[in-house]
Amino acid sequence: MKFFVKMMAVALLLAGLTACAEKREEVTLRYANWNVGTEEENNIQRQLVAAYVAANPNVTVEFVDMSGMGWDDKLTALAAAGELPDVFMANNVPNYVKNGWLADVASLVKSDKDWAKVSDALKTMFTYNTAVYGLPAAQFIMGYWVNKDLYDAANLDVPEYGISASDWEQSVIDLTDIENGVMGLDEQEFVAGWYGNTINSDLKWFSFDGMHMNYDSQAFKNAVNKAISLKPYTWQGLNPEQQAAIGGPWDFAAKGKYGLRWDASWSYGYFAETATFEFDFVGIPGGTQALVADVMVVSKDTANLKESYRFAKWMSFSVAAYAEEVKLVKAAGTGAPKMPVAIDTASLDLYKEFIGSKPGILAALNNLDNSLVESLAKAIPGYVEARWTAKPGIAYEGRDDASIGDVLYDVINGTVSLADYSNQLQTFANTKLDDAKAALGLE
Repeated sequence: MKFFVKMMAVALLLAGLTACAEKREEVTLRYANWNVGTEEENNIQRQLVAAYVAANPNVTVEFVDMSGMGWDDKLTALAAAGELPDVFMANNVPNYVKNGWLADVASLVKSDKDWAKVSDALKTMFTYNTAVYGLPAAQFIMGYWVNKDLYDAANLDVPEYGISASDWEQSVIDLTDIENGVMGLDEQEFVAGWYGNTINSDLKWFSFDGMHMNYDSQAFKNAVNKAISLKPYTWQGLNPEQQAAIGGPWDFAAKGKYGLRWDASWSYGYFAETATFEFDFVGIPGGTQALVADVMVVSKDTANLKESYRFAKWMSFSVAAYAEEVKLVKAAGTGAPKMPVAIDTASLDLYKEFIGSKPGILAALNNLDNSLVESLAKAIPGYVEARWTAKPGIAYEGRDDASIGDVLYDVINGTVSLADYSNQLQTFANTKLDDAKAALGLE
């Protein structure tokens, strides 16, 4: 009996110690996101925050007013005042790392079961050497969406996820019937972003190979030439009168005049509500897709890293939060939830409730690790300069000091020859990439 009493005393003591160890301190977290709307609107994102606070009564969340300035300008001003939010959305993670704003959460994600369910394509985006500075807050598949009814009406095979590049091109050509107001493709420019990958799998989005741009490669030159050659089958190839009659690419769902539309899964809800035709996701020829990601970060100056991480996880890749979001969307009775970031059977089943029978979407979700990451500007040091803003000293008619973005825009539209500038563009762009990596001490 005495032994039993002693053991009970030990058990109660251990229970008390465990309770003390699990007790969480009161904390106020300052949060900034561009998707929270107003307090009066009380959108799904604000309701998710409220759900977190209700389940974690030790946490108070304050919304940081980001109005009046551009996002990064506002963050810079807040940082200068020592008032960075504890958790916030990021436009350019490399710059934030360079500024010394971000906490490394590698030790926290390492043992997180939900993190293991996030695709490698997303996880590696914001991992620098061994440091993890960003948490994927949303993912969107991007590629071609097909109007199946137009192809059926023309007695043509409907393009499907996995179609070859040559069959895809022929489907665009065969469907186009300008006289009867039908276009095979919406716009030409996006072809230059992905086509090189169908020739050289080492090249990802817009010729980036994971280290450098490949503007001088034959694969990228072929991609540009392919984009130019497809212009007659796109909105850009129409005269103003024809454009007015058929409508713009943005009218894909409303008017149903385009066989293929380049867009992302964030438009799924609009397509489902607006289109009177059957549609599906085709992705990128060859059986892949571009991947767009939003990213959430934690301030290095947060007073409680673990609490900030827990909240940031809830607002980004949490499996439990996704189930809560689906519940809130159902209660609202409109729209659809975003795609799950951490994918398991349960979260995928929840998403299927909204997309119904769309085999192309499901095929893409099962193939995320082979995606061409499009959100490179948010993740790759120097990419903004290497793709758009850097000026390598190029001048031609209409451009006195053209940026890389200017030259590539004109090249894809066929007004300037890529061959005249490809080597200069590539060399200058890759210097920018190398310099930016070196500035962060990256390998």
